[in-house]
Amino acid sequence: MSLNRSETAQKLNVSLTTLDNWRRKGCPHTKTGKQVFFEIAALKRWLDNRSSGELDYTQETSPFECRMGWAVDMDKQDFNGRASLDELKANVKTRVVTLRIPSAEVDYSGAVLALDGTEVGFAPLAVPSPLVDGDFLAMATVANGSHKVGTRLELKGHVGVEAEIVSMPVYDSDRIKVRS
Repeated sequence: MSLNRSETAQKLNVSLTTLDNWRRKGCPHTKTGKQVFFEIAALKRWLDNRSSGELDYTQETSPFECRMGWAVDMDKQDFNGRASLDELKANVKTRVVTLRIPSAEVDYSGAVLALDGTEVGFAPLAVPSPLVDGDFLAMATVANGSHKVGTRLELKGHVGVEAEIVSMPVYDSDRIKVRS
């Protein structure tokens, strides 16, 4: 359910000035003409992420969920903490992925992501990239199993817009561009 500025400020017990400051900092919202609307759930997730440093992960996120599994040498012989790491690796719940979203004059920050109508993740910040023809790039946290490269995710609240999970690096992965 979308709420206008006044309704959102009242619901969250903040001033309109605070709400406008959040918008300038990238909180999720939509515009219809000059009217601005907010989805409370997406706004709360955005606020939660900001309080944790605007990262797509928290202190509870395992290295296997946030693309840091390479930093854990599981080929070593037995070591302290190995059993815990084995358990974390076997029970990954979420994954950090990179999304490419078609260019538009809309801010996709804070987008809720869905696969076949089921919510599977959240993209706190999306930015246009000149390296991919002005399309938006976003880091997102999605449910394990929804993280494969090539998977297309719906952006709730943005009818007909799909984000594609892409591999890293997004730009010039084949190193074709000449460097000086």
